[in-house]
Amino acid sequence: MKIQSFIRAGAALTVAVFLSSCFEITNNVALNPDGSGKFVYKTTMPSMPMNLNFGGEDVEAPNPADLAKTAAKELVKSSEGVDVWEKLEFKTTDDGKMTIFASGYFKDVTKLKLGDSDNGPSFTDGMTFTKTDDGNVVLEVKMDMDDKKKPGDADDEEKPKLTDEEVMAKIKESRAQWGAAKGMMTGMLGTMKVDMNIKMPGKIISSTNFKKKGDDVAGLSFTGQSMVDMMDKVIMDDKLAKKVVSEGGDLMGGDGPPPLEGDAMNELIFGEKAPIKVVSEAGEPSFDYAEHVAKAKAGQSAELKALLAE
Repeated sequence: MKIQSFIRAGAALTVAVFLSSCFEITNNVALNPDGSGKFVYKTTMPSMPMNLNFGGEDVEAPNPADLAKTAAKELVKSSEGVDVWEKLEFKTTDDGKMTIFASGYFKDVTKLKLGDSDNGPSFTDGMTFTKTDDGNVVLEVKMDMDDKKKPGDADDEEKPKLTDEEVMAKIKESRAQWGAAKGMMTGMLGTMKVDMNIKMPGKIISSTNFKKKGDDVAGLSFTGQSMVDMMDKVIMDDKLAKKVVSEGGDLMGGDGPPPLEGDAMNELIFGEKAPIKVVSEAGEPSFDYAEHVAKAKAGQSAELKALLAE
């Protein structure tokens, strides 16, 4: 799932506060010069509340072990571009959290997607991997919306144009709602964090928005506070708020046109008004892809094979 879509979905408070605060994701990727590689993925999230009560009626809570297994299967089902899953482990801890650990191999990093909106953003959807004329390699993470409506879509309904007074009235209402909700959002999203570490094929030459963690390792982080800051920026900035509302959007519901895109979005979340990009030397393959894939397939546990079959 593209990260900007995840952020925009976060504007729907009743969903974001429950879901977005759940995630702590670490995704480590090792790349070969041809774009193939290996990933090691770990996510931790709270299990469902143990005491559920809807409308006064007691509901038996699901078994935490079953929830963890379901989440692991959903990760596999919603992922794309994985050549072979090497490991897939899941468990629940005494403090009520679910942990999923997965590793595997991919032939093309540009086709790799780990999880979806239910698993949180993992930065693996929307990557490009290219070579420069001088033989270096460039990895870039795109933040474009993946759910924009296009003119002529069947469900594209033209909304009545609002007057300036109506636009300002909607903005004022949204700001009042945001003022009441911001503190809760900040508290509940504070633990959300997504980290990705990329081991490039060779020595890093330059990077923007990525943080250099070694000669050939670059890191990218996204936090719940970033989501809150973005929402606050859009809602409280007159120009951005007017853009959303005047084009039929709902500031608190996430509908309508994206108020920030491209480098402007990157600056707000990652700190630099520039692409999310890292350039490195092409280097040599860090491992023999075919050999490692064959070994991973041969070493799959019976439990993993059964889970994948399901």
